[in-house]
Amino acid sequence: MNSLNLSPRSRWAVAGMLFLATAINYIDRQTLSILEPLLKTQFGMTSTDYSHIINAFLASYTIMYALGGRVMDWLGTRLGMALHVAWWSIAECLHAFAKTVPQLGMYRFLLGIGEAGEIPGSEKVIAERFPVPERSLAISVFLLGAMVGATVAPPLMVLITEIWGWRFSFVAMGSLGFIWVLVWLVFFRLPPISHDAAPEEARANLPNHTPSAGSDSLPWIRLFDYRATWGVMMGRFFLDATWFFYLFWLPEFLSHQKGLSMGMIGAVAWIPFFAADLGAIAGGTLATFLQKRHWSPDQAHRGIMFMGTCFLFCPLALVRTQGLAPSLAWISLGTFAIQFVGSNIHTVPSQVFDSTSVGSVGGLAGASGSVGAMLLTRLIGYILDQYKSYEICLELIGLLYPIMVMVSLLVMGKVRKIDVPT
Repeated sequence: MNSLNLSPRSRWAVAGMLFLATAINYIDRQTLSILEPLLKTQFGMTSTDYSHIINAFLASYTIMYALGGRVMDWLGTRLGMALHVAWWSIAECLHAFAKTVPQLGMYRFLLGIGEAGEIPGSEKVIAERFPVPERSLAISVFLLGAMVGATVAPPLMVLITEIWGWRFSFVAMGSLGFIWVLVWLVFFRLPPISHDAAPEEARANLPNHTPSAGSDSLPWIRLFDYRATWGVMMGRFFLDATWFFYLFWLPEFLSHQKGLSMGMIGAVAWIPFFAADLGAIAGGTLATFLQKRHWSPDQAHRGIMFMGTCFLFCPLALVRTQGLAPSLAWISLGTFAIQFVGSNIHTVPSQVFDSTSVGSVGGLAGASGSVGAMLLTRLIGYILDQYKSYEICLELIGLLYPIMVMVSLLVMGKVRKIDVPT
């Protein structure tokens, strides 16, 4: 059965599996940040130590995000996705045996190796199995898993920790991935799109067909010949860094800047990530709505991204806010904007490149985003240990980063299918 002939119900069932994988991914990666106030005391960590642990994750994540996309292009999405999820689930369980800060860093490094390939792999699945007008919404669905995972993680982790302890929390969360792998391998048996399987006349009408593109993915070096590659990489460098700031530092911010207990963190830390859920849905739905009303992909995606970037300046207002409720409101508007923009920037590779190269472009973009997050994380750890305040961090993130995301949209050029010379 050719996956191009998948019924809408089957296509969206696949999207649902990607949603679950991404949700588990983000639950597992956020366990450490939620437990940071507790582990910081137990392990005697400084903010710099914590930044090193985060960067251990981001270092492997950066390398494997680029390689993971290529692995998906080589192995195919069925086996590639299963291997990545199984690897990170084992690494998550190993956290329960950590006794020192270096051990936490080592297990975090292993976690990053597995988690890195899931996003570009999911993007490749979408490019293989969804027509162009539906891709923004489909990508929003699986990215919504990230937001849902980040949303449910704080109350869930706090509850499990209070009942069974923090070590069991890692084991419980890691076990979810093994269940997903079993279901994926049993039910996801459809072959990827084969452009060579149909006559040229038929292939010319396929939703992701590029007449001049070959059946093999482009070499990495050739991907850098296109403005879209540079624009997406630059945008992700700054946008992902901002997202990881909220993902990894929000519990610490609420604990040390706002004085919240672990119980209160579990009660309120989900709110900004719920706002991010809404941003992911809104960004993808709006792009699909506009394209179905004859907007070009360029008009829809870049228009939405420019609009959403205007709200990335929220940290500047957060600096000048004292109360918990208004602070959460500004944080939530910022996370909404990140995913409103992100749901579209994740779609760009599938709108520009042939599906055989989408995983590679997505991997390069994700690696760029991880490098940006590593640099910002290291800087935040240093600033917090030296100045004991978030004001400098928020001023930096709220001023420089939105401007640079806007610049990246100009670098990107028009969002349209490229004509790849053979």
